[in-house]
Amino acid sequence: MFGDCVVPVRSVQLVSESLDASRAVMYANEQPVVFSESDVRRFRCIVNGSYPAPEVALYVGDDDVTDEFVADVELVRDGVSPYFRELYYRLQLTNDLFRIRHAATYMHICCSALYAIARPSVCLSVRPSHGWISQRRLNLGSRNLHHRVAP
Repeated sequence: MFGDCVVPVRSVQLVSESLDASRAVMYANEQPVVFSESDVRRFRCIVNGSYPAPEVALYVGDDDVTDEFVADVELVRDGVSPYFRELYYRLQLTNDLFRIRHAATYMHICCSALYAIARPSVCLSVRPSHGWISQRRLNLGSRNLHHRVAP
């Protein structure tokens, strides 16, 4: 009887914060975000409110990077009565030193709850910083100049 009870995922959150914890950002789905190349941040994927516990995965583009994160799973018993408590799971995947690589430019970083009845996700869209653009133009300019001078 109780084995058939399914509580859907209530929320999926993708959060990053500076290493000194002075700045934290919770991202909206499909939010464009600019990072500096090799920027290192604490990233967390948080999934609340499901029973049974869903699988949670993190992707950079098509690459599954879940193994680079540490999982913390908590069974929450919400309510005052021991007979009528709401049970749900809170899962958090954390990487305290997640490095944003240049290869992630124009890709999505996604936190997904893989669940039997749905697949709620939050994805952010990585955009290049001005430093990446300037470096790319400088390199392109050097190659173009080299090609013009070569016989």
